[in-house]
Amino acid sequence: FSENSRLVHVAFPCSSEFHHRWYTHEDKIRFKQTLVRDIRRVNVIIESTKAEYLSTDVLNACVGIEIFLSQDLYRRTREKRARHRISVVNEFIRQIRSGARDDQQLRQVSEKTSGWARDRAYELAVGY
Repeated sequence: FSENSRLVHVAFPCSSEFHHRWYTHEDKIRFKQTLVRDIRRVNVIIESTKAEYLSTDVLNACVGIEIFLSQDLYRRTREKRARHRISVVNEFIRQIRSGARDDQQLRQVSEKTSGWARDRAYELAVGY
């Protein structure tokens, strides 16, 4: 969808191959447990510390989990991501049905609906 990325279609692996290629169910449970633990730890620190006294380490710990620190932010982010996915998939389906594949148009749809994520990433990067 950008000059530095490439969209690759792969066949869905058979069940025996699937389990060797992707994370196991236990891996996913462990990742979720770690995420929940990190969110709780950071929330306790944030709630018990005035904003001007939050250390750089605490702020750095928020990167990547910041959307989970507020229910409203989490809900809005989920909605934006869903709208983005739906837009891109709908454009892809439209192209399949019309028989006219247009990677440039697909890129433009993706770019248009993901601007908020790029802006957010830029703001986070500038902070470092």
